[in-house]
Amino acid sequence: MLRLGSSTFFTFGIVLTLLGATQAEMARELGLDLAASGFLGAVLALGMGAGVLIAGPIVDRFSRAPLFAGACLVAAGGMFVIGPHLSYRAIVGVLLITGLGCGFYNTIVNTVVLERAGERGASALAIVHSSATLGAAVGPLVVRAVLGVGHWSFVFHGIGALHCLLAFGGLGLRASARVANPNTRTNTRTKTRAKPNPNTRTKANTRTNSRWRARVVAAPALAALGLVTFAYVGVENGLTLFTVPWAVTLGESERVGQWSISTFWGGLLIGRLSLVVRRAERGLQLLAACGIAGAAIVCISSALSLGPLFLVTVVAGVALGPVYPTTIALAAERVPSASGTALGLVAATGACGGFAIPWLIGAVGDAIGVRPAITLLGAFALVIAGSAFVLARRDAYAAASSS
Repeated sequence: MLRLGSSTFFTFGIVLTLLGATQAEMARELGLDLAASGFLGAVLALGMGAGVLIAGPIVDRFSRAPLFAGACLVAAGGMFVIGPHLSYRAIVGVLLITGLGCGFYNTIVNTVVLERAGERGASALAIVHSSATLGAAVGPLVVRAVLGVGHWSFVFHGIGALHCLLAFGGLGLRASARVANPNTRTNTRTKTRAKPNPNTRTKANTRTNSRWRARVVAAPALAALGLVTFAYVGVENGLTLFTVPWAVTLGESERVGQWSISTFWGGLLIGRLSLVVRRAERGLQLLAACGIAGAAIVCISSALSLGPLFLVTVVAGVALGPVYPTTIALAAERVPSASGTALGLVAATGACGGFAIPWLIGAVGDAIGVRPAITLLGAFALVIAGSAFVLARRDAYAAASSS
């Protein structure tokens, strides 16, 4: 599963940087300002959020292979359609559908990897998510090469072809491990159902009630982790979309901006790989430290026009890299009986941040300038630290109360 999951997230990582790497070319051809460019990225993130939210309960109940293949084909169809022949509104609609497919297969991969890795779920997830950061780091370089010989739409079509290959590879994904109740099996000779054992039914109802109680208890924690992903995905998406305009305001070229997107995701890769050798405990403390460091780096660099930009972005990436896989692993630990649903809720909240924050930053950039907008974007990372701190205090209080 690690091989398929890593390939999927590598492709997903390229998708995350497509709009940022092609922002200048699309803006010139389609006549887009920063708010309109930011809205495209926001809509893609919104589709991803809808995909992970819808996928959560479905992944817990049905076979993963056809779900994965179908989600990849939906994303491929959207990528193949995008081009200069579409109006801005049509591109918005296509990106929404594309994000839906991407978010759906994202949840499937996260769920299966965590189920099979067990106690090493955080490390396994870090490896898979590192593939996404590697793809995002390579993506702008590939885009730059393609733009040198062809139109920006060729990049989207190429990624559509990669999704078709993933759909084919996912057909061998093992089905969901749903165990049938032996007391309600169909008798193959008489074609009738055996009478259910009332004791078994009582035990099943008790397990169901226990699961619902566990979900209710975990709800505040999932809300706090959702705020973490809301802020993180918003900052990640915003930096990816607006690094090129940031570079231009610093007197650097668009090529430097695209290179800085790659270094940002390279920094994220380094930060996520650090989780492989890190102890599993103290995850909330790590989230708080990452949020504070990321906010400080982006805010100070943008406010004081510090550079070079590619160095700023790589350091910011290293600081923020551990946040997402750590948060996803913590969410799965809180509701182990319905990990797919928990992951879907937390990831969907993150996608809402990926929608709202870049849209806001684009509007602020058009109104008062790119540098103040980037400073505001960095400040959102403080939400990561604040949410992790509050959840850590809540856990400590609960532990003290029970002892």
